[in-house]
Amino acid sequence: MILRTLYFGPDGILSLLKEVAEGNRPTDERIRQALIDFNDQQWKIEGAIEGLEFGTLEKELGINLNSIMVLTSLREGKIDLRWAIQEEVKSYGQPEKSPNRTNVRKLISAIENLNAAIEQVEAVINRRAPPGPLQKGVSLKSARKTTLRKKATVSKAPNKRVKKAKAE
Repeated sequence: MILRTLYFGPDGILSLLKEVAEGNRPTDERIRQALIDFNDQQWKIEGAIEGLEFGTLEKELGINLNSIMVLTSLREGKIDLRWAIQEEVKSYGQPEKSPNRTNVRKLISAIENLNAAIEQVEAVINRRAPPGPLQKGVSLKSARKTTLRKKATVSKAPNKRVKKAKAE
């Protein structure tokens, strides 16, 4: 399912960010492997993201406009977060650079909010799966707001990074 592709798993880049947030300094090999794994997922994520474009979704008669907007919001959240993570992590391992733990904590929060929103949307869409406990107080707006705040501080040209990611 497309939503699961957008989900940040606990063992990937999220675990690296949590290590950094806790004050640990990951080894160069750990950073390198985390970035390789993160970047190797790009083609799979791009396919999922293309499937969640507004123009693609609006052609589906079984999806109402509210659902389209929610799915589009998840798509944009994933794009924004991947770009922000790449910007944060690419300098790790360089001797003159140290991670900004405040930014890392904000990224972790944004990832967790996006993941919670994905879980809630999937629970509604995938009714065949056994329901899990829904978390109260988690909304798409909180995931998107955190991402937007981070994006506003990092860049004012969101379209360039999408095109850049597709080119790589």
